[in-house]
Amino acid sequence: MSVVVVLGTLVGVPAAAGPQAAPAAPARIMPLGDSITAGPGCWRALLWDRLQRNGYSNIDFVGTQPGGGCAVPHDGDHEGHGGYLATGIANQNQLPAWLSATRPDIVLMHLGTNDVWNAIAPETILTAYSKLVDQMRASNPAMKIVVAQIIPMQPSGCSACAQRVVALNNAIPAWAAEKTTAQSPIAVVDQWTGFNAATDTYDGVHPIDSGFQKMSDRWYPAVTAALGGTNPPPPGSCVATYRVIGQWNGSFQGEVSVRNNTTAATSSWSATLSFTNGQRISQSWNATVTQNAAEVSARNLSWNGGLPPGGSATFGFLASWSGTNDPPAVQCTVTSVASTAAYAGLADIAVTTTQVAFGLRRPTAISAPNDGSGRLFISEKSGTVRIYHPATGLADAPLLTIQDRVSEAGNERGLLGIAVSPAFADDQTIYLAYTRLPDNAVTLGRYRLTDNRFEELLSQEHATYPNHNGGQLAFGPDGLLFWGIGDGGDAGDPFRAGQRLDTLLGKIVRLDVGRSCDGLAYCVPPGNPFVGVAGARAEIWAYGLRNPWRFSVDPADGSLWIGDVGQGAFEEIDHLAATAGGANLGWSCREGPQVFDATRCEPGAVYTDPVFSYPTSTDGCAVIGGVVYRGARYTDLAAGTYLASDYCSNPAWALRKNADGTYSQARIGELPIQVTSFGTSADGEIYLINDLPGQLHQVGFVRTVDCSVAYKVESQWGNGFTASVTVTNNGTTAIDGWTLRWPFTDGQQVGNGWNATVTQNGQAVSAVNANWNARIEPGASVTFGFLASRAGPNSTPAGFTLNDSNCR
Repeated sequence: MSVVVVLGTLVGVPAAAGPQAAPAAPARIMPLGDSITAGPGCWRALLWDRLQRNGYSNIDFVGTQPGGGCAVPHDGDHEGHGGYLATGIANQNQLPAWLSATRPDIVLMHLGTNDVWNAIAPETILTAYSKLVDQMRASNPAMKIVVAQIIPMQPSGCSACAQRVVALNNAIPAWAAEKTTAQSPIAVVDQWTGFNAATDTYDGVHPIDSGFQKMSDRWYPAVTAALGGTNPPPPGSCVATYRVIGQWNGSFQGEVSVRNNTTAATSSWSATLSFTNGQRISQSWNATVTQNAAEVSARNLSWNGGLPPGGSATFGFLASWSGTNDPPAVQCTVTSVASTAAYAGLADIAVTTTQVAFGLRRPTAISAPNDGSGRLFISEKSGTVRIYHPATGLADAPLLTIQDRVSEAGNERGLLGIAVSPAFADDQTIYLAYTRLPDNAVTLGRYRLTDNRFEELLSQEHATYPNHNGGQLAFGPDGLLFWGIGDGGDAGDPFRAGQRLDTLLGKIVRLDVGRSCDGLAYCVPPGNPFVGVAGARAEIWAYGLRNPWRFSVDPADGSLWIGDVGQGAFEEIDHLAATAGGANLGWSCREGPQVFDATRCEPGAVYTDPVFSYPTSTDGCAVIGGVVYRGARYTDLAAGTYLASDYCSNPAWALRKNADGTYSQARIGELPIQVTSFGTSADGEIYLINDLPGQLHQVGFVRTVDCSVAYKVESQWGNGFTASVTVTNNGTTAIDGWTLRWPFTDGQQVGNGWNATVTQNGQAVSAVNANWNARIEPGASVTFGFLASRAGPNSTPAGFTLNDSNCR
C-alpha cells in the first residue's frame, strides 16, 4: 500500500508560493525470505514502525504475500515463503515473477535457514545467492540489496545446524564484497551476533518477541543507509502521512499521522486534507475534525498536541465514497512550545495512569535504551531483565538473566537497579546493581549483550543486615554513572556509615565506567569531591544518606533528585545541583528537617536540607524517588515537574523549582499501589512499576477542569429510561476534547447514545465527545443523551469526572 507524504510548514515560517511539487514516489522495499520473514514475521512490523516514527515515511513494503498477526500496525506486504530454500528459489526461477509483480528498489534478504537444515554446503547456497542477485539486477539495475548473516539455529532435530549457520555466515561477507557493484551495492547485516536461539526463539529457529526486536534493530541502520538522503525530510517542517486502513462498498477508514520534524517540542498541530472525489467524513477520533465541502481540517486534542522532536500523533476517521477514492493532498503545521503560554501551575494539573503491561515479577527499576527502538528494560528482583515495547507489549522471554549471581535473602535484596549505557546502540551494554551471592555484598556489574559477557566492577560489603541496600543507577549527561548505596541496614545507622567517608555505605558514588584505571574496572572522575582526601573513598559524590532507594538525573541540567527513605519520623526528597558534589545530606545526625541523633552531629558541619519532607507515620512508610518530566506530550502542563510517591500511601507528589530558588509542591492525585520505581522512555515520557501487582503503567497529566454537570432523567417506563447530561465549562480556558465518566450503582445499563459515544464496563460509564462538539468554550455547555435499562431503583450518579477532574 503506498503512502502519500507532503511536507508541512512550521508556524511562523511563511510557506513558499506557487504550485506544489508532486510528492516523490515511495521507496519500495521487499522483505525476502522463508518462514522467519513470513507469518507473523514481526520484525517487519517493528522495522516499519521504527522507520515511520523516525521520519522514513515515504516507503512502501512490497511483496506478493499479505501480512498480519502482529500487534503493531504496519504495511504487511512481503515475500516470505515458509519452508522455501534459497537454492530452491534460484533453481526454480521463482524470484523473477515476484520482482515483476512488485518492482522493488531495495531487497532485504534473510534466506538460508532451510538450506542449512538440509545440509546444503555454504558454497552452494552462495551460488544461489548470486543467481538471485543477478535476477534482482535484471529487474532493477540500481537495486540496493541488504543480505543478512542469518540468525542462529538450535533445533532439537538438527544438532549440526548451529555450526552450519556459523559456516554460512562466515562466508557471506567475502561473497558480498566480490558481488557488490557501485550501481547495485550489497550490504551485509549481522543478525547472528547477540541473538540467542535458546531465549529468542520458541523452537530453536523461529523468533519470539525478543528475537523479532533484535532483528528489527539490526536491519534498521542498513535500511536507512539504503534509503539515502531522501528521508527523513529536512528540519523546519512537519510531515503528514495518509493511508487507507480498510475499504468496503461505499465506506472506508482513513488514517493520518503528523510527525514533528523540527528540533523543538510542539504544543499543538493541525492538518488539512483536500478530497477530490466527494468523500465525506462521518466519524473521527484522536483529533477534532471538521469538513467544508472538499476541505477537511483537523487539530489535536488536549492530550496529544505535544510532540517531541521526531514524535508523531495519529488520528483516524470513517468516511463515505463513490466511484473513486483517490488519496487527498495533505498538509500540516506545528506550533513550538516556545510560542505558547506559560506552563500550568501545580494546582492546575492532575496525574493520570494507564496500565500498559502486567505479569512482571517484583519489578525494581526501569531504563530505556536511546537507540530509537522505543523499548523499556525492566529489572526484576530475582535477577532477570524484561523488555517492554509499546507496540508489542511485555515480551515473555527475558532480555538477560543473572539469577545465578543474585542473592534474594530478605525482602530488600535482589537485582535492584539497571542503567543502559549512553552508547547502547553501539556497545549493547547494560549496568546492573544487585546483592551478590554468596556474601550479600551490594555489587555493580556490566553485561554485554553482544557476547553475553558479565563483569563485576565494584562491590561494598553488606552482610550484617538485609535492608538498606540502595541500588539505583543513573547516568549523568556527561556519561558518568551514579550509584546509590544504603547505610548498611537495621535501624539508627549502627555502623555510623552516613557520616563516615571511609565507606561507600550511605552514599551516592560517581564513576567513569567507560574506562579502567589503576587496576580497577572503572576510573574515579578527577572532579569527584574527595579525590586526594586522606581516609576518604574517592568514589563518593554525596553522603549522609540512609537509603537512597530511588534517585534520578534531570537531563535538562544534570541535577540529582533523591528520595531518601526515613527512619520513622520523616521521608525526604533532596535536590542537588550538578555541581554540588560533596553535599552532606545529614543522616544520621538528621532525619528530614529535624535532628535525629545529636551525638552524630559534628560542630561546624554544613548539612543540605531536603526540599520536601513529609511525616512517615501519617503520610506513608517509604518515599519512592521519581523523575522530572522532560517529554513533549504534556509539556504545557508538566515540563520541569518532579513526580514522586510513597510505597504504602501511593500519593502523586509533584515538585518544581521556582526561579527564585524556592520549590512549589502539591499532591496532584493518587498512583497505583506499591510503586517501586519510576522511569522514562527515551523521549522523556514517564512510566512506573509496582511491586506485587507486577504492573507497568504509563503516567500522564491533565489540566484540572472547573466544570459542572446537570443530569436529568427525561422519561422513564417499565425497565427503560432516557437521560440527558449537560456539561458546562466554568473555567477560563477552552476544553479541547472531553471524556465524562460516572458510575451507575443500581444496575442501570446504557444502550444507545446521541451527541456523544457512550459506553459502559461494569458500573463504569464513559461518554466521549462527538467530532463536532469536542471544544467547550469558557462558559459554554454541551448536552448529550442516552437510552438505558434498569431493573430497580434509578438513582442519580453520585459524581462525575471530566478529563479525570471532579465536576460539581
